[in-house]
Amino acid sequence: MAMNVRMEFGKRLSHELKRRGFDKGRMPPDLSLDVAILQEYQNGKRKVNLSEIGNICKNLGINPVYFISSNYSYPTLSFRNAKKEHVEFALKIEDAVLTIQDCFPDFCVPDIEIPKFIEKDFFDIIDHVVSFLDRFKFSNVESLLGMMKIMILPIRPPADIDYDAFLVITKSKGVICLNPNKPPVRQHFSILYELAHFIFDREKGFGIDVLPNNLYNDRIEYKFQPEFIANKFAQYFLVPAHWAIKASYAWPMFHAEEAQKILNERKTSPQVMVNALCDQLRRLRSGADSSFLLYREIGEKLNSCVLTSGDASFIKTVISQHAQEIKKCLLKNQGKYSSEIFAQIMYVLQLE
Repeated sequence: MAMNVRMEFGKRLSHELKRRGFDKGRMPPDLSLDVAILQEYQNGKRKVNLSEIGNICKNLGINPVYFISSNYSYPTLSFRNAKKEHVEFALKIEDAVLTIQDCFPDFCVPDIEIPKFIEKDFFDIIDHVVSFLDRFKFSNVESLLGMMKIMILPIRPPADIDYDAFLVITKSKGVICLNPNKPPVRQHFSILYELAHFIFDREKGFGIDVLPNNLYNDRIEYKFQPEFIANKFAQYFLVPAHWAIKASYAWPMFHAEEAQKILNERKTSPQVMVNALCDQLRRLRSGADSSFLLYREIGEKLNSCVLTSGDASFIKTVISQHAQEIKKCLLKNQGKYSSEIFAQIMYVLQLE
């Protein structure tokens, strides 16, 4: 086998190991293969053995045919912090999506200047996100999905698995896998969260439902910035920053009717509003109160106003339309797949 093919195989293997949290110092525990052999593969020094490839792919949950094919893409979905059952669930979905990727439209990279988030300061990053949103004034999540040509697949998880959403990206395709069991306002937030990953970090690896553990720290570590940025993008898309700033200056005076109007118009929840207000009050008070105490203070105030979530039931229609489009395209191209593979894809992607 030519050396460049060996190097490509090693590169793919290193990528798959890395996104599962494994490296040369930590290998899959159930792999019945010597670590030195695995490292030879990673370095492109070992002649490919089909039996060994099968062992590696089985242990990592990779489709061996796709792994060695010319159609292989470097997926950005990461499983570093996921439990084994979550990994197995997500890998089956990812494998099915990658198998039928021709059924999805090529995504459209926004023709907009993307800010470089090199700052670690909590408020510097928020200001960049808010400035980005103010500049481009995206009207709603439907127009954003349409502009970027990102599809949504509703995937109900088994009873022992919980997730909100995750993004499967290849070189030219983008699909958001969404849990339709979640409340509509949560689905609305999750779609925006994953779209932020596409806009700002589509070439990076990001995990399933991984929130930064320093969401309220003064400094945001670089490795947590993609999740922090996605969280704030969704938050300020739904609760306009100018309103949160105005409300924070008036605090503890609070106009419940105006707040409820925002929730209704933006189709979001009081929880998202609490976080937006917490950010802005934190800035005004300059650390006088801990984030936890401030969050609790705002939460209690909004609860006393008996605010309710806006009606985000339109999300059900959006995801149903996307699922039907995908199913229609898949049925049209059914002849490309064996009956066994086609049935498996339909089952895994819940398109039956």
